[in-house]
Amino acid sequence: RVHCLTCQHISSTFDPFLDLSLDVRGADGLAKALRMFVQAERLSKSNRYRCEHCGKLTDADKSMSIYRAPAI
Repeated sequence: RVHCLTCQHISSTFDPFLDLSLDVRGADGLAKALRMFVQAERLSKSNRYRCEHCGKLTDADKSMSIYRAPAI
């Protein structure tokens, strides 16, 4: 999910996955590693986002979440 900070538009994309790569070096457990994975990331400066709604190159917040976990 990407949230444009100029026009407030939210763009959502759903991608299927089989595995999840978590950074466990900075975490003291699985729960913290998952919280770090879903933490929002600010897209700015040289990594700005071109909004599909307003068409501008803008700062945005990008976050990932697990909509539906695999059956396994």
